[in-house]
Amino acid sequence: MRFQQLHQRARRPRTLAIGLLAILPIHAGIAIAQVSSTGDASVNFTPGNAIGPAQTVNLTGQTVFVGFTGTPTQTGTLSVINGGLLSAARVVAGIGGQGNGSVLVNSGGRINLTGSQTNGLEIGSWGTGAMTVANGGSVVCAPVAACAFSVLGNGAGSTGRLTIDNAQVSGLVQLNVGHGGVVPAVPPAPGFGTPGASTSGILRIVNGGTLQTVIGSVGSSFLSNPTGPVTGVVTIDGPGSAWNLVRDLTVTNGQVTANSQQAFLSLGTLAGGTGEVSVRKGGTLG
Repeated sequence: MRFQQLHQRARRPRTLAIGLLAILPIHAGIAIAQVSSTGDASVNFTPGNAIGPAQTVNLTGQTVFVGFTGTPTQTGTLSVINGGLLSAARVVAGIGGQGNGSVLVNSGGRINLTGSQTNGLEIGSWGTGAMTVANGGSVVCAPVAACAFSVLGNGAGSTGRLTIDNAQVSGLVQLNVGHGGVVPAVPPAPGFGTPGASTSGILRIVNGGTLQTVIGSVGSSFLSNPTGPVTGVVTIDGPGSAWNLVRDLTVTNGQVTANSQQAFLSLGTLAGGTGEVSVRKGGTLG
């Protein structure tokens, strides 16, 4: 009898383990749509106001800031993946002299930009910013001309990178790749840019990725005498990879298309600016 009781006790943990396995959900192989953030990422600079996690986040009319100076880590990330959807007026990454922000839009994730009185996308806003749009992800600004100005590397001391890899970014009016200069402080307004520092903007369009704007500027400044060198580098690589410069944009069923006529691209404008564009292996510009 005692042996039988001990045998039953030895078997109970095994029975319990089987019961737990029966009630645990199994997510292996299932891609969950998600919008999420880590570190210094918030809406309208509101501390603790993180983005997500959720499948859809509607911040229409508001600005998402990612990685800003003056916080404990100064680093933040924003992810929109697996069909997740984020709607916001604009996205700004890498802010205020020492901020470092990164944005990932991947696997069918989408950011809808509604624009603002200033920028739509600002990657590296007197800081270090990076954005990757990949694997069917998309960033679309609508209505037409809502995102009048977008920039990679804005202000002396900035570095901004945008990679479009088998994905699309569309609906932007003007995109500046490297946009240097310094705005002196006029109290109570703070200054912008680091005197004497360089500015770098990098744009890569690869593996059939597409970018659509009206105007492009590579290596420019917002002052006639920037305080450091300004460099813009663009690479368009591979069949189907394209930077399409178009005028008279329209939006039909959520798709941005071009009606007609002229647009332009400028390289190395104003003193201290250097612009470089490389189109290769079947990529297109125009």
